[in-house]
Amino acid sequence: MGDFNFRGDDQENIDQFNRLQKWIDVWTYLMDSHNHGYTFDTEINLMTKIHCKTSDRSRYDRIILLSQTIVPTDIQIIGNQSIDNQEHLHVFPSDHFGLTALFEKK
Repeated sequence: MGDFNFRGDDQENIDQFNRLQKWIDVWTYLMDSHNHGYTFDTEINLMTKIHCKTSDRSRYDRIILLSQTIVPTDIQIIGNQSIDNQEHLHVFPSDHFGLTALFEKK
């Protein structure tokens, strides 16, 4: 799991995922296609938009799984809320949002 810096629309990344055919991407396994799961989102994280000078929205971070004994049951994006501070600036924990997932035994 982690910051793969994989964009789903880059040919290099498509080729990499094709090499991992037995692995599952937990987000796409659990979520419908309308929920993009952006972990890098300059529409929400204005700190990133200013710092990176981009308007990118991508799902760079992923949890992938290869297992015959556990299955994913839930996945959530974390760190997508600004941290309260006394100057009322929109400060986020990172330029990327994190992921957390739950699994259970088959």
